[in-house]
Amino acid sequence: MHRSSSQTSLMSVADLDIRQLFTHVAIYKGTVVAIRMVDKTHIELTRSVKKELKTLRELRHDNINAFIGACVEPPHICIITGYCSKGSLQVNGLSL
Repeated sequence: MHRSSSQTSLMSVADLDIRQLFTHVAIYKGTVVAIRMVDKTHIELTRSVKKELKTLRELRHDNINAFIGACVEPPHICIITGYCSKGSLQVNGLSL
């Protein structure tokens, strides 16, 4: 199902445990990622916002879900992060 490691392709539902499917998923550069759609018609990318996004993209820690990137082209505005295979904190009995 992978066309190339630099392209994104949708993952079939059969490849994931249906109980864990809480968000849209895809394969990006050989890694499963989560895609969270943003209900906005426009995103203004100021210099400050771009700097924050760059910082988030570079941030790596075992206890932080990796920010991969974002799409700001309407109507496909979304945030792309690492996929958490064990589900959300709410599903696992934790709440913040």
